Amino acid sequence: PTAEEATQDESVTAQETLLGLFATELLPEDLVLEEDFLDPELKLIYQDLRSGAHVSDILERAPDDASRSRLAEMFVSPQAEGTDEMIRMAQDCLKTIRSSSLKKRLEQIMAEMKTCSDPQMKQKLKAEYQELTARKQRDNV
Repeated sequence: PTAEEATQDESVTAQETLLGLFATELLPEDLVLEEDFLDPELKLIYQDLRSGAHVSDILERAPDDASRSRLAEMFVSPQAEGTDEMIRMAQDCLKTIRSSSLKKRLEQIMAEMKTCSDPQMKQKLKAEYQELTARKQRDNV
């Protein structure tokens, strides 16, 4: 796999783990946000859980055995000694997801800047790039 594919796989794995942790209902309410789920399918599951659906409901609605198996694997609570460890695991997942998202956006900005001929737009892209680079350093992601 390419470096981008590896980062993408790492991000999806982190999103799946995060969803499993979120399903336990032991994480603080405001720790996990909808925008942390970049995978559309996982975002929908997050929304279902957020709105009060139970894991069993989500498993029942899975369209096929492969999906059901993937979901069951996600919902087998990640092994943790307690809530504090679960929160640390969730924070690690969030760092991976947010880092991946940031890298992807920085790459998009670079590509857009190469093809952009509008000086104002180029300036906006440059400002966003600098802001994201500063955030990346500040958050150490």
